[in-house]
Amino acid sequence: MNSKDDSLHSVPEEISQNIVWAIQGALREEKKPFSSRLLKIALSTIAFSLILWIPFLLSFRDQIGSIWAAALSIWTLALAVGFSLYYYPQPRLVLPGLWSRMILARLLLVSTVTTIIEILVCPSFVFLESPLSWNPLVPLTDRLMAFGGMGLCMAFCGFFFSFLSALFGLGSAWKVLRGSHLKSIPAILGVLLFSQLPILFVQVFSEDLRSFAIDWIAGLLVGTGLAILFAFLLSRFFRRES
Repeated sequence: MNSKDDSLHSVPEEISQNIVWAIQGALREEKKPFSSRLLKIALSTIAFSLILWIPFLLSFRDQIGSIWAAALSIWTLALAVGFSLYYYPQPRLVLPGLWSRMILARLLLVSTVTTIIEILVCPSFVFLESPLSWNPLVPLTDRLMAFGGMGLCMAFCGFFFSFLSALFGLGSAWKVLRGSHLKSIPAILGVLLFSQLPILFVQVFSEDLRSFAIDWIAGLLVGTGLAILFAFLLSRFFRRES
């Protein structure tokens, strides 16, 4: 028996059966009409957009101009891309190191939703006034403002919120991350930055924020990069311990 046959027989029966079922499921999805998949993508995008945009618009309705309308449109596009990847016919397997369309979709959707929720919780970092008087980060941002001014404060916000968004996204793909190699980092980074693109748009095109855009971008890149590095190191630690 050759090495290829040995490797096939070394695969646990339960895992090999799951692979067979996943492939069969992908073939069944492939046979369904494209219009059915398109309907799923449209309905999912609309449902998620309404869930996210209604509280956003109710909270900041008097502050939403054309720039924010464009940003919301970009986030809607991100949701549509995420659901397009998710509903694409494919073997629906969650295996260490396998960054399938489904897993990239999960990463994009979770990081996008997390970013929007962050704005609802702490809108001041994008110069929106919250209808709530409570802001959990005020003591910290006041210290940063006193120490380094608005530039340092915006860099911290770019770092902190992108770091959290990336961690939530990567946490949703934890099992896949545990077997990933460094060559998967560019794809992961691209997806995470896509979820942050609307904020970058607002930073660049809003007159009040434009002068601090470079600080925000620096914080964004550092936060996203450190989140990826931290997640990879943590996944290696748990893989070694298991």
